[in-house]
Amino acid sequence: PQNEFKEIVEKYGGSYFDLTPKSKIYINGFEVSDAVFYADKDTKEKFIATQTKYAKSLVAAIMTNILFTQEHATVVSRATRKMFDKIFAQKKLKKQATLRMLREEIKLELENAKDDYDRSIIKPIYNSLEEYTDGSCDMLAYPSTVRLDNRMIGFGLKNVPPDNWEPVMVTVMHYTSTRMEYNQEAQRATHFIVDETQVVSRKGTSAEQLNTAVATFRKYGGICTMAMQNITAALENKMLKELFSNCNYKCFLDQGGADANALAQIQELSQTEFNALSSEEVGRGVMVWGKKVVLFDAKISKENELYPLINTNFHEKAKEAEKRKQRQRQEQQESNDRIEEIILQMAELAPVTVRDLLSVLEITQEEAEKQLNWLCQQGYLVKTEEAGNIRYQKAG
Repeated sequence: PQNEFKEIVEKYGGSYFDLTPKSKIYINGFEVSDAVFYADKDTKEKFIATQTKYAKSLVAAIMTNILFTQEHATVVSRATRKMFDKIFAQKKLKKQATLRMLREEIKLELENAKDDYDRSIIKPIYNSLEEYTDGSCDMLAYPSTVRLDNRMIGFGLKNVPPDNWEPVMVTVMHYTSTRMEYNQEAQRATHFIVDETQVVSRKGTSAEQLNTAVATFRKYGGICTMAMQNITAALENKMLKELFSNCNYKCFLDQGGADANALAQIQELSQTEFNALSSEEVGRGVMVWGKKVVLFDAKISKENELYPLINTNFHEKAKEAEKRKQRQRQEQQESNDRIEEIILQMAELAPVTVRDLLSVLEITQEEAEKQLNWLCQQGYLVKTEEAGNIRYQKAG
């Protein structure tokens, strides 16, 4: 959510997509691949069913502060089916199904509603989708511009308003898992990591999408990691509670209050192990592997090259940033001193021009002029002009 993984993904050659509104980076959860478009009828029907499930999860996440009922779900399902019927009616895959297209189908549902009651059900859906199609949060509205052909891919939500996190996270999970499910070339063991899992655990529809994604990645030998700051919210969903309980590997860091008590629902711990969860020591916690429970101290050395990439200590990062600025200022000063020395050596042999400096030094014209003017101000050089040509010679 805060683009914490951006630096580490890019450092090791991965692709990172910052899903910023109005950034022209789009991820289309309704995308139809060639493999699906030219597949048999059964595959298409299965695909439509998967997409309908996603559409309901997405709309439910978008309709904040509005109860998403079965009547809403029926409208979304019907509109989704009509949208894909039009897509698969094409002879060639020229037009993609998108969230904008789905909203147009819902608009038709609204226009063709039989009575005021039906309109009262459909209108909130149509209005809620406006922000995600014509409004500020449009990164889900258009054909995808992201490419998933890298073995390490990250999606960042730092610039997505918190109220929009859930729909975006639901779409990312669906988009990646659907591509794996219906694209044989993508069916390989993959490590799927979801940060801030508690966010997608708040609603049943988005929690179900998470469960589907995990099942899909595991189906093809993938490893699924779910990280969360607190587990109380996540455990409120019965399906996810079962999912977490059945995980062979669990790692718990410092837990307190309600979260510590909630652990008992998914993991049996001794009093010693339970007490270890209240440790304030950095890097200490409780690890569960199958039936084995281990207390660990995994504090990473500050000398480790991964430390600055994964460190979340604000005060340490602020100090390091200040140190980097000081080093940069020092390096800049040393560079300026070297340039000044070279300029004075050149001017001692013969008057120099800006062009002379550009042919010798790797600096811009603006930097060259700035250096020459500064040396004149300090009394080291004298500026002369003859026939429009400006030269600088050593003073004295």
